[in-house]
Amino acid sequence: MKKKLTTVLTALILALIIYTIFFSYVFKIKTIQVASESCITREQVESTLSLTGKNTIPINTEKLTRQLKDKYSCLENVQVKKIYPNTINIQTRSTQLVAKVEGTDYFITERGLVIEKTQDTQLPKIYIPQGTEIKLNQKLTSDKILFALTLTREVAKTDFTPASVRFLEEGDVAVYSTQEAIALFSTTKSAAGQVDSLQSVLAKAKIDAAKIEKIDLRFDKPTIVYKK
Repeated sequence: MKKKLTTVLTALILALIIYTIFFSYVFKIKTIQVASESCITREQVESTLSLTGKNTIPINTEKLTRQLKDKYSCLENVQVKKIYPNTINIQTRSTQLVAKVEGTDYFITERGLVIEKTQDTQLPKIYIPQGTEIKLNQKLTSDKILFALTLTREVAKTDFTPASVRFLEEGDVAVYSTQEAIALFSTTKSAAGQVDSLQSVLAKAKIDAAKIEKIDLRFDKPTIVYKK
């Protein structure tokens, strides 16, 4: 009799534990914390995962991470954490968008990934070399294009605000500023070194920066041409 009673009590305790874990209101997700520094919005995160009201305990955070990455190719990093009893914390970060592909609604990330426009973003236009095929979710591998993307990202940190980027016939890159100045770069030299030289030129010519027409950084000593 005692043994039977012990078995019944054990079964009841297990049932209570199972109920608490899977059905208790305590573990129903009430709060979804989203820290999104990326190409997608909080609303997109929540609608994709549909977590509200689900139980926290059986949630598979790796599966949620894959869901977001599979749907939004622009995401570089996704972290999903459970905060017991009823909170899910989601942090997303995308590869930095660098430029908009001229003539399309596509953007290119710093690593050459072609993505759809997901939000209003003011970025310089890049004129892709003729004959280069551009498709959604494509990863561009051309050294010349990847160089231009790195260059554009770095130039944007200087006082030379890029408006558009073009590839020259001789293989070099021209960056046009919002003040209609042109900076010429060589693809055979370090992008970082040339951008440092650009900023140095701009710092020295700060007062007359608006008068600069062209800065050629392809040689050891930058050449400056002023507007007439």
